[in-house]
Amino acid sequence: MDHLLKIHRFSFNHPESMNLDFEEVDWLKEIFNDLDSIREKFPDQEKDMLQVELQLVRKTNSTFNDHFIIRGKINCHYYAPCIRCLAPSKETINVDFAACYLLASLENSEEYKDLSDIYCDGEEMDLYFFDKGKIDLKELVNEHVHLNANPHPVHSENCKGLCSLCGFNLNFGKCIHHRIEKK
Repeated sequence: MDHLLKIHRFSFNHPESMNLDFEEVDWLKEIFNDLDSIREKFPDQEKDMLQVELQLVRKTNSTFNDHFIIRGKINCHYYAPCIRCLAPSKETINVDFAACYLLASLENSEEYKDLSDIYCDGEEMDLYFFDKGKIDLKELVNEHVHLNANPHPVHSENCKGLCSLCGFNLNFGKCIHHRIEKK
């Protein structure tokens, strides 16, 4: 499946659903691989996943003209390096989102140029713009995945980290530097 969604193939006010899995969609696999950069170092870890459910509907009205609404849910399980000791830390992303896409010609108008969200279809949504009749789903999903990824993964609250002098993993014992400090 291409990451560029062609709007003309959607009828007005006719919702459609999409269920995407990273094992079947190449651009979703790229997003996942960027997020789970330590997978090849720890291949024996539990199964990872990135799944996206989308509800899409094309609409038109006097306020927004031709616009597109995407509601979605992202479920992701991945491994990230612990910020203390670099061991794999199992992480999860479960996020719902709603986005309203307006025509790119409105992007620089006084009304919309400084906005990042908008009230549309009875709720507040993230504001995006589409150009040439295409919406970039990869950009949308990538943004929500990375905004919701844990920026400070820790594999255990009791993690002791690495020795700042020699890099020894202090979860496995004490290095020579830590033995000297205690004396």
